[in-house]
Amino acid sequence: MVPPMTTPTTYHHALPAGTRLEEFELKSVLGAGGFGVTYRGFDHQFHRDVAIKEFLPGEIAMRRPNGATVTPRSDDDRENYQFGLNRFLEEARLLAKFDDPYIVRVHRYLQANGTAYLVMEYREGESLAQLLSRRKVPLEEEEARRILFEVLSGLQTVHAHNYLHRDIKPSNIYLRRGGACMLIDFGAARYALGEHSRSLMGMMTPGYAPYEQYSFTSKQGPFTDIYAVGATLYRCLTLRAPVEAAERIAAATENREDPYVPAMQAAAGRYSDALLAVVDWMLQLRATDRPQTVAEVLDVLGEKPTLPRSRRPVPASPLEDTVQLPLTVASGTVPVLAVKPGEPGWIGNWFRREWARLAQRLLGGPRVRKLRAQVNQAWQRQYHAVTRNILAAAQSVAAQWQRYENSARARALTALAGVLFALLFLSYRATPWQDVPQFGPAPEVASAAPDAATPATVIIPAGSGVIGNVTVDDDDDPYYPQAFRVAQPYALLRHEVTFEEYDRFCEATRRRKPADEGWGRGRRPVINVSWEDAYDYAQWLSAQTGRRFRLPSEAEWEYAARGGRRTNYAWGNLIGKGYANCLSCGSPWDGRMTAPVGSFAVNPYGLQDMHGNVAEWTCSVAVGNRVPLSAACVERDNPRRRSVRGGSWNSPPWALANWARASEKPETRSPEIGFRLLEELPGDK
Repeated sequence: MVPPMTTPTTYHHALPAGTRLEEFELKSVLGAGGFGVTYRGFDHQFHRDVAIKEFLPGEIAMRRPNGATVTPRSDDDRENYQFGLNRFLEEARLLAKFDDPYIVRVHRYLQANGTAYLVMEYREGESLAQLLSRRKVPLEEEEARRILFEVLSGLQTVHAHNYLHRDIKPSNIYLRRGGACMLIDFGAARYALGEHSRSLMGMMTPGYAPYEQYSFTSKQGPFTDIYAVGATLYRCLTLRAPVEAAERIAAATENREDPYVPAMQAAAGRYSDALLAVVDWMLQLRATDRPQTVAEVLDVLGEKPTLPRSRRPVPASPLEDTVQLPLTVASGTVPVLAVKPGEPGWIGNWFRREWARLAQRLLGGPRVRKLRAQVNQAWQRQYHAVTRNILAAAQSVAAQWQRYENSARARALTALAGVLFALLFLSYRATPWQDVPQFGPAPEVASAAPDAATPATVIIPAGSGVIGNVTVDDDDDPYYPQAFRVAQPYALLRHEVTFEEYDRFCEATRRRKPADEGWGRGRRPVINVSWEDAYDYAQWLSAQTGRRFRLPSEAEWEYAARGGRRTNYAWGNLIGKGYANCLSCGSPWDGRMTAPVGSFAVNPYGLQDMHGNVAEWTCSVAVGNRVPLSAACVERDNPRRRSVRGGSWNSPPWALANWARASEKPETRSPEIGFRLLEELPGDK
């Protein structure tokens, strides 16, 4: 749909106002292009305004003089015209299936006057191109992020149907008044017609089309539309389209410098480096260097931005500039974690980025990475033994002094040694890289559940988080960190669901109780429950309490397990002794059985047993690479494997790390797997 024109224009090849197409009456022309005319119409059946797009490719077809019928210009054009008409109708049928707020809604399509018409939703507003022309200044970052998020969300729906837009540009993004923007004027039919005839021009828009659209033989995919989205955002931030891909190709073949001016340079100082780096990432000339799916871009963008002030009724806070992406530089791909200047860790982040650029070739090889991993593992094995020996030696020295108890000097030196040792010990315990349990502020309890009828939950606050291993530098590693935001607080059970709690569910629903392996029931975490069992328990508990319980997603689970920290475990980077239950965690239950819930210290959010004891089901399906931050919870009948987090009493220490992942079939029942539930809080919490 194209917005109303600001100045009257005469369209000699358009149908006159008042023309009827079944129950639709044409009122005025909204716009016209090389492949058709778009009218504003009125639906007399439902009494609503509509937009009607007519298929009229001017290069091969024309309207008969003093008539409404559209015919090919010549007999040679007849085959091409019929092919294009068929593809136009196919596109209409597909668009009619979409029910997405970010894609123009198609009510129906019809054939008349020798051509076809697409009847679409009509809403007051303007195109993004008109907005930029009217304002004559670049968009604010908040609004640019919002438009980018909405366009990508609509595009994700399109790509899910194995379909491409192929003509994304500012004039094809419509900003509805008081609502979200939407994609209009799909170019797939035009491209198919050009590919069929191999003679038609206008298949792409210069500046917004990637190099693969300049050839009918080049492979196209979601990355093709992603380039056009990046070019559109570049226009929003600089008020000019990027240089044409054809010119960039010519420069590459002639060994000249790429004429593209990066957004990091063209808009430096006006926007966050994170947003500008996203634009440059999407506008990489080579298709393989761009994001391959919309999900990759949405993951680094984080939460859904708020509606711009010009299009929303109530003010909202802006999105934080905390995203992560690979930034391409001359020496290769360097991982960048963008942190606002002034925030904790920004100086270290800057130093890390500069060091990565200088040392990438030296330290980035597979042999060096393998050696570093081996050294790290050896250090972790030897660390505690060395520490114990140092403390034992200090205690031995102190004991020797006691032999000279009749000497005043010896007693004074002993007291001094004790003070120094106490200070050393306190500083040792306070060092952040040591494996010391960190007790955060008192958690906010959502439900105390004094009668044990409902499990106790703890509120997890909204904020920024990181998914993955922050020590990984290789962006091809599945544990490469991703930054994101949690927009709304939620509640999580303080500990895993116990036999005591689950047995009540079994009694109420008359289902068989799971085996406890002879370890006891009561306050021990329930085991031998499948993902389907956990799903059913959440449904039952929701019905019993009138609240909304479900399994957490991978991102929600890891965000809560970290407790706002970036270490491997809630208490530090090393597994330590006595902080969890695993194969070698130093607990009485190691490698033998589960421990009663609540046997270990709380994490900074007030949660217990997030590491070890039993692994925990999540609502996310297992994927081969990184955690999908934007994926919704899977339904019960989905057969795909589910992600399992946290490790168990029988897991090695590394499997308990915040970022460690495993997967199981949804019907699997194991003595190593249990679950805890998430409670969705009301919007006013």
